[in-house]
Amino acid sequence: MKRPQDVTSPKKYLQDPRVVYDHDPGSAGDPMDAFAVADVIWCDNQRLAMRWNCVEGRPFGNPSSRNFPTWFIIPDQFAPDIAARTIELLETATNMSPEEKRDAVERLNKWARAPR
Repeated sequence: MKRPQDVTSPKKYLQDPRVVYDHDPGSAGDPMDAFAVADVIWCDNQRLAMRWNCVEGRPFGNPSSRNFPTWFIIPDQFAPDIAARTIELLETATNMSPEEKRDAVERLNKWARAPR
């Protein structure tokens, strides 16, 4: 099963995916709650993207296309709210170093401060 950092499809449109949040609920949580948020280049534009991670019973995650994991591109109208909530979630994330968190917040701030 692919980690969100390894999801690079569709190659024709997607470039430079940078995972800024990877929620792993752990063994005590519901594996269907595993999701990721990424800052990506989509059709030559910087965009925010999300996906449900690969887990048992969902080997390609969601979305996927022809058995390739893909990213869902967030419409710009929703990006500020998703970015702001992701920044909040990063405060308690335990699977990232302080440097990774700082980089993620820096990337997300572009979206969190965007006009609605």
